[in-house]
Amino acid sequence: MLELKYKYYPLMKAVGCLAGFCLFAAWVWLLINNYDHQPRFIKLFLILSHPVPFVLMTYFLFKTSYFISIFSDRSIAQLKKNKRQLELSIAENRDFVLYLRNHSLEEGAVVEAFPRGMDNSYHLHSPGISRGTGISFYSIDKNLFEEDVIRPIIDYMPVFTLHSLRDDRKSVAKRVLTKESGWFNDVKILIDKAKYIIMNFEKPTKGMVLELSYIIQSGTNDKTLLITSPKGVESLNNCGINTEKFKWVLVINKRSNSLNTERINLPVDFLQKIGIEKPDQIDH
Repeated sequence: MLELKYKYYPLMKAVGCLAGFCLFAAWVWLLINNYDHQPRFIKLFLILSHPVPFVLMTYFLFKTSYFISIFSDRSIAQLKKNKRQLELSIAENRDFVLYLRNHSLEEGAVVEAFPRGMDNSYHLHSPGISRGTGISFYSIDKNLFEEDVIRPIIDYMPVFTLHSLRDDRKSVAKRVLTKESGWFNDVKILIDKAKYIIMNFEKPTKGMVLELSYIIQSGTNDKTLLITSPKGVESLNNCGINTEKFKWVLVINKRSNSLNTERINLPVDFLQKIGIEKPDQIDH
């Protein structure tokens, strides 16, 4: 039942976005057909605000297409295969990497996936919308953070991450579906069993603080790579979590309109422990 919800959840969101598009289309049609009968101030308002419904219609159409692509990308068979591989890795004591991230901020976190411009920078505007004149919609067919961080690792060691119904990003890491009611017990087991841990942290949430606190409590901070931003470091200190306790810490400087003009380069000694002997030859 959970797998079916996982499969069809983005389709339900696509239907909702399509309904929003149809609603605005009907509104525009009614306004056009009744324009001559409107009072003068209403006509003036419609003239000044006429781009708004068209922008919203384009946005809803884009989101409909995006969620349909997510729906087509989700595979119950692949999800079950990932789960079996993870269970086998634990049972046979095989090495794997655990990737932890903020689910509730997956679409908006600073170190998550954003459309990358021609200058190779991460754009932090509203999802799919660029600043300047006009509206540009991007096809989000890659998770750029995972492309930079996870992609170089998966050929040397499998990378698993827990997945929820509401996660909308396509994934490079092998995602394993978990129930929201029992996610923390699953996380604790994986933290203990993983060879290495990659934590993608931007803002403090109850779940992330619990995970980080358990990592320190269980002594697994010596196998953890923490990737965050200066604001993330500040928020961790406010929560009583000292970033210096982690084996590796990568702080990505955030600017007003871009996260970093260069790709995210992982610590060399971390990559060497994964088994990558020449990290400088990694092809992103």
